[in-house]
Amino acid sequence: NWLQQKLTSNMNIGESCNAFWNGFSVNFYQSSSTCGNTGEIAAIFDHEWGHGMDSNDVTGGISVPSGEGIADIYSALRLNESCIGRGFYKSRTCNNGGNACTVCTGVRDIDYKKTQRKAPSTLTWARANCDNSVHCLGLVYSEAIWNLYTIDLPTEYGYDQNTALELTQRLTYIAAGAVSTWYDNTDNAIPWGGCGGASGYKSFLEADDDDGNIENGTPHMQGEYVVFFIVLIVVQYLSMHYRRTQQKRPPFISSVHVIVR
Repeated sequence: NWLQQKLTSNMNIGESCNAFWNGFSVNFYQSSSTCGNTGEIAAIFDHEWGHGMDSNDVTGGISVPSGEGIADIYSALRLNESCIGRGFYKSRTCNNGGNACTVCTGVRDIDYKKTQRKAPSTLTWARANCDNSVHCLGLVYSEAIWNLYTIDLPTEYGYDQNTALELTQRLTYIAAGAVSTWYDNTDNAIPWGGCGGASGYKSFLEADDDDGNIENGTPHMQGEYVVFFIVLIVVQYLSMHYRRTQQKRPPFISSVHVIVR
C-alpha cells in the first residue's frame, strides 16, 4: 500500500522554479532570484505528493486529460488555500493559462474570482486557450471542486465553512481514486465534457450516494451538478434526470483525516 510506505524527498536539486514527481519520489529545486525553494513551500510538496496519490490510486497512473488539477486540489483542501504554492514567485503573481492571478504568488490560483477574468475556466475556454497544457487543463475541474467547497455547498445547503470543507475532502478522497478521465477534452465534447463511468462528475455522484442508486439522486447532487455542469462545462439537460428534490440535508458524514508525512 503506497500510503503506508516511506516517500523519498530529494531536496535542493541544483535548478530552480520547479518540482516534480517521477513515479517514485518527490523532488524539489533550490531558490533563485526568481523563485523560492520549492522544498520549503507546503503547497508545492503537497501538490507533488498528490501526483503520487493519483498515480497509486484504484485506477493507477496519472488521470487524464490532466493530473495537475487533482494534485492542486489535494494541496488546496489540506491547507484550505486556493493559491497553490504562495511564495513560489518572488516578485510577481501567477498566470493561469493567460488569465493572470490578482494576488497569488504561487503557481496557480484555483479560485477563479481571484483572476483577471473572474470567470470559470470552462471546457470551452480551455479548448480555446490552454493549447493542451496540462497545468491549464487542470483548472477546469480544480476550480469546480473548489467552488463546491466555497460556494455551492454553503449556498445550496447552508453549510458553514468547516462542514463544507470536511464534506468536500470526504467526497474528493473517495471519488478521485476512481477517476481515470476527469472530462473529455475534445472539441466534440463542448460544452458538456462528458459524464462517462470513470469521469469526475460520475465519480463524485457515486462517492456521495447513500442508497446504491445514483439514478434517484444523491444527497448533494444539486451542488455537484452546479459545479461540474454549470460552472465547469455548462450542461443543462441532466438536472431534470438526476437532481434530488426530496432531500436537502445529508445523512451523517464521518470525518476523513489525511496526514501527509
